Amino acid sequence: NSLPGKEEHISVFLPCSPNPTTGFFFYVPKSKIIEVELTAEDAATLIMSAGVVQPGSDPQKKLAALAGMANAARVATAASLKPEPAKVE
Repeated sequence: NSLPGKEEHISVFLPCSPNPTTGFFFYVPKSKIIEVELTAEDAATLIMSAGVVQPGSDPQKKLAALAGMANAARVATAASLKPEPAKVE
């Protein structure tokens, strides 16, 4: 038994988040595999946090960026809700 074609395939388990005991199993052509340098601990953290905690990221920088985006959205919303002065002709 083999998969169609001549290319070698690799078995890949794609876990569901946040419960990595469930997931999907694929056979992927070896040429499509991209190896990443993650420790088992970092990979588990990434999966269990549903991608919120990313290896090598600085949580303080991430919070500061989110706060900046929230502030910009607040300012833009306030500006769009500000009534325009009535025109006197």
